[in-house]
Amino acid sequence: MTTDREPSFNPNRFALKALLVLLAGWLLVMSALLLVGARFDPPPGRMLALFGPALDQDRAFRLVLGEGGYLIGDGVAGRLWTVYSEDESFAGRLRARGALALWRAEAFDWMFSTGCTGDNVALTRARPVTDQ
Repeated sequence: MTTDREPSFNPNRFALKALLVLLAGWLLVMSALLLVGARFDPPPGRMLALFGPALDQDRAFRLVLGEGGYLIGDGVAGRLWTVYSEDESFAGRLRARGALALWRAEAFDWMFSTGCTGDNVALTRARPVTDQ
């Protein structure tokens, strides 16, 4: 004696599948962003620089200043920093000296506007003030 019942809806199974789909999408997007940031140098101006664990915060800070850039905001755990330079070759030099990836900061303004990076005022910074 068999009955042909439709299987009942299982909210736990649905939640697990939704979580896996979101996680897979997030990993895909983040992987693409890391590949682009690791391969192409952003134009001069405001940019995000990702430093690996081999560089501590002090060395990364000295690296940015030594290459002629400005630190205008720090972000996630001292590894993702907002830097600024008008020099065309700044990003390439920074990458050659230890930055893992660099991106145009404008591409990530949504992160700063939501407070995701811990630097809530970075969105309003256009360029650093220098003595003239």
